[in-house]
Amino acid sequence: MNLHELLKIFFFAFTQGLTEFLPVSSSGHLVLLNKLFSNAFHSLSYDIFLHVATFFSVIVFFFKDIKALFFDNRKWILFIIVGTIPAGVIGVLFKDVIEELFQGKNSYLLSISFLITSFLVFYSGSKIKTLDPSKEDHKVLDIRKAFIIGVFQAFAIVPGISRSGATISAAILLGLAPTRAFVFSFLISLPAIGGAFILQLIKSDEMFIGIDSTGLIISFITAFAVGVSALYLLKNSIVKKHYKYFSYYTVVLAVLLLFLFV
Repeated sequence: MNLHELLKIFFFAFTQGLTEFLPVSSSGHLVLLNKLFSNAFHSLSYDIFLHVATFFSVIVFFFKDIKALFFDNRKWILFIIVGTIPAGVIGVLFKDVIEELFQGKNSYLLSISFLITSFLVFYSGSKIKTLDPSKEDHKVLDIRKAFIIGVFQAFAIVPGISRSGATISAAILLGLAPTRAFVFSFLISLPAIGGAFILQLIKSDEMFIGIDSTGLIISFITAFAVGVSALYLLKNSIVKKHYKYFSYYTVVLAVLLLFLFV
């Protein structure tokens, strides 16, 4: 693999690590990059591999919260299971449709998806602005809310709809404190990402055509390291009530997408 290909891989992995956790849709960005660069190794399996790298970013960043699930916060285990069900069902039943969406053939759909992300992030971000921090903690998570958040996560399978943006926004609009919404959003991502990787591993004989071991190592390390940094950035934006500003970026992206490809 030559230097040009390695740089391309680094750029894809960097984009995945940065956009996976920010509410701007990593899958939408990877599809968009594929349209721009006609990347030969781009596939759903490679996208899932990059998601596994950021999967470990979540484990490292939320290690204390994950540990608390088994000691101080056991009821959240049930909420995570319930919140994972919708995405699991959609992923299994509509795998072929999802593969087609990841080909990025419909620029209109991708643009609309970015606009949906923009609306969710702007609306929920505006609500954060009005919250009284001293009254946030009285909001609680229950099975109904967990399932609804899970439905939003299922819709975020569509490229352009941010998983973190959809789930955090749904949780905030359901009344959860923004910091709790942030934590739960990423805890329910772990089973979904892990399950998608295992399913793809079982069904695919040639997962990473055109990528050697060096390329995979570079992809993994880059996506992991940038992912941890992105989590710090997102948490800081929520605490400082700057969350809605991400919506401006995805609006611009949606308009540029239509201008360039439609």
